[in-house]
Amino acid sequence: MTNYNGNLLHIEASGLLLKIKSNSLLKKNKIYYIICHTGQRSYLVTEQLHNQGYHIINVLGGIAQMPEYYHY
Repeated sequence: MTNYNGNLLHIEASGLLLKIKSNSLLKKNKIYYIICHTGQRSYLVTEQLHNQGYHIINVLGGIAQMPEYYHY
């Protein structure tokens, strides 16, 4: 599933690399921040995209490390 809202693009990790190979989803002259729930999947995706020449920043710790994420 791909959702676009302004400058935010949501793509599930399982399909991201396939989508990039099949079309021009990301541009190599832009910087992208990759985030997931805990940081593990985003780390793996970041490494692969970086090796393909993209400017990628992995958000360490993922969403789970953000205090606003937890609502009590």
